[in-house]
Amino acid sequence: MSVKVIVELKLKPGQRAGFLAFVDDIARKDGPMMKVRIGNAMYEVQEDPDTPIEIAEWESAEAHEAVFRIPGAAEAMAPMMDFLAEPYKSTIVRPLA
Repeated sequence: MSVKVIVELKLKPGQRAGFLAFVDDIARKDGPMMKVRIGNAMYEVQEDPDTPIEIAEWESAEAHEAVFRIPGAAEAMAPMMDFLAEPYKSTIVRPLA
């Protein structure tokens, strides 16, 4: 069963443009992450544009977690941490049974 992963990020002041360019660059790459991710959309908190939210659909929670064990995945995402004011929050949800 597919799941949604909701990721909330808090950007450092003045880092929005750089973060969006980084996200755009990652999205254009056809890496291993894209093979098990069904789709995603980026949002921003209306009252705080420095708080982007990603909502992604994955084949399963296991597929999402496995991405982080792919060689090179951690290195590819490491630059994202430079944009963040605090650790990101990630929540995996599924439809109500």
